[in-house]
Amino acid sequence: MSPENYVMNYEDMTDLLLPGYLPVETGYRMLPNGELFVAVHNRLLGCRAKWLDLWFGHFETEADFQEWHPDEHFNHHWNDKWRKGHYIGAAHTARQSIGGRHAQFSTLHFEDPARMFSKEAQERAGATIVLAYGTPGNYGDSQEKMTRFVHVARDTKLGCEIRSRFWVKTSIDFGPSLIDHVLGEFGHASAIWQREFGQPGSPTA
Repeated sequence: MSPENYVMNYEDMTDLLLPGYLPVETGYRMLPNGELFVAVHNRLLGCRAKWLDLWFGHFETEADFQEWHPDEHFNHHWNDKWRKGHYIGAAHTARQSIGGRHAQFSTLHFEDPARMFSKEAQERAGATIVLAYGTPGNYGDSQEKMTRFVHVARDTKLGCEIRSRFWVKTSIDFGPSLIDHVLGEFGHASAIWQREFGQPGSPTA
């Protein structure tokens, strides 16, 4: 399929475990169901794929959240299902700006990747996966899944890469803003992760 016509449906996210790359790694397009599909590809030099999983069980305070993207992350808190090292099944509410847009509150709910990816397939691909969906407002305000997304990380010769896919109930003009935001997040994450997880002698290095 040519890049001009390529889209990924939510149910096809397991294609991210295939070797190589898909026709579109960064871009956006409307789906027939009215959702916006967004793909973002980040390369993080000097980082490891497993640090993606460690990060969501590590960042805790509002200062941690703001450092992750100083220009667009503002307020943040986890619900009572989060504890250090454990985030699957938890939710965090955050006020953030996406690509410079007006800052709003939303809540991200973290799911077990096994809901979409078999453990065997993850291990064969050497992938680290974060699966989640977003609801508008504070925790408990709404059950509507406005955003569904996945981050899939794998190691490379120079570090790791994170291939993100989003399915969002919004208009096409949100695509560039979301790409800009995710590039910024993982651009900042590269230095933070090396400091937090990559120090010589660290069990996470």
